[in-house]
Amino acid sequence: MEKENQQEYLHTQLGVLEQALKSLREQKELAEKLRRANVKAARAANQPDEIKAVEERYQEERTRLDTAITKTEGQIKELQAKKTIKKRPILLVDDEKNIRLTLSQSLEPLGLPIQTAVNGEEALQKIQEAEFGLLLLDLKMPGMDGMDVLRRVRERWPTMPVIIITAHGTIESAVDAMKIGAVDFIQKPFSPREIRELVTKVLQRESLRSC
Repeated sequence: MEKENQQEYLHTQLGVLEQALKSLREQKELAEKLRRANVKAARAANQPDEIKAVEERYQEERTRLDTAITKTEGQIKELQAKKTIKKRPILLVDDEKNIRLTLSQSLEPLGLPIQTAVNGEEALQKIQEAEFGLLLLDLKMPGMDGMDVLRRVRERWPTMPVIIITAHGTIESAVDAMKIGAVDFIQKPFSPREIRELVTKVLQRESLRSC
């Protein structure tokens, strides 16, 4: 029931935003029509200063409307992404407690179940027990490192998308991981918005691929 309510809410919000976007575009068309009419009238009256004033007013209005349109389009895209993402849990694998906490809090707005693992061994055990929609995997961990985990995941669960978490200055390791089969990577430190946008992009892409 909760899932159905969430989908209904997303559908309603999407409809409201689409209507708002339509209204904004109509306002922009009307503003352009008025601009042309006012310029034509000022030109017929030989009023160059009025023509300049009309153009300046229209430029301000167009900037305002373009900003609102871009923002609304972004909100629509975000809601559409949430609708297409499959509700499978995300597994966060990092030996640092603060990183696991940061990741969990950053991804919470996506409304997806989240589990964590403190090392590679625990991660593989959890993957055996449940189906995950995404694995966020730190490369540098004590014991079994992220590269070893990635190789085993690719062998046994080849369709599971993996995003690599790498420390600053280790881009070469991230490239190596991509060659093995990671779908993307992010470097520490990262902002909540950066990881949220990356995860949304990857999950949406994987959902569309599986359709």
